[in-house]
Amino acid sequence: MNNLTISLAVLQIIFAIAVHGQEPIVPRELQISSTITTNVIFKEPILSVDLGSEDLLAQRAQGVDNILQVKAANEDFPRTNLTVITSDGTLHSFWVNYEESPDKLNYLVPNEAVPKYHAIPGNGEPLPADVREYADWVRLTDLEPFHIRRKSQGVQLSTDGIFISSNRMYVRLRVYNGSNIPFDPDRTRFFLRDSRRTKRTALQEMEVVPDYVIGAKDRFAPYIPHTMVAVFPKFTFSRGKFLSVEVSEPNGGRRIDLKIRHGQMSKVLQIPSYN
Repeated sequence: MNNLTISLAVLQIIFAIAVHGQEPIVPRELQISSTITTNVIFKEPILSVDLGSEDLLAQRAQGVDNILQVKAANEDFPRTNLTVITSDGTLHSFWVNYEESPDKLNYLVPNEAVPKYHAIPGNGEPLPADVREYADWVRLTDLEPFHIRRKSQGVQLSTDGIFISSNRMYVRLRVYNGSNIPFDPDRTRFFLRDSRRTKRTALQEMEVVPDYVIGAKDRFAPYIPHTMVAVFPKFTFSRGKFLSVEVSEPNGGRRIDLKIRHGQMSKVLQIPSYN
């Protein structure tokens, strides 16, 4: 197996399979070539990808989050597998074989009769009092250890601080809609990605699912600044990676992403203790 890290959500899904004794999922057959790109099209956004061997190359298609592009790194490789989990909790399993001229170039993957395993951020529990207290402090403090901003079609996404208390990290995000059109995002997502990547490099990313997102909204009215705080279990990443924050509207609407690099992570500030 390659060095793709499996996210917490994936581990929860695997645990659910073991506990609830679901019927085995029958893998689909997938043919790929070293000279032809095969597109695997899912109905939901891709949450996690695991490549069975280094003979596979994969990446999400640029500008969309539900199409996986797969190619062979080597010719005539031994049969291997590919596992994809989509955001609705569906686990998709494939046997992958080398074929110089694949029969199909585009695979539309149905969801029918496939078990779903859901991982809920925060496990559906009420927001703990200490998390609320610390998040309010993060939201209101004037401390800004760094500032990163990105803008798309009048909407600005920025982050100006990461804070820590005990085993939780708090990422402060600010959204400002400077257009006359309300901004209606359907999700805010976080990914750990490789900084160094070429077209022939396998997909190396892990979605990091926050325990809580405090202040999240489904509509940002024009000209009103707004602050959100995403709360994560404590994590770090190496110099060759970055944390990507993505906020997007559905159906190909406005999409903004910004990168938090290793240098910003080194500027994490401690939240004062009130004990």
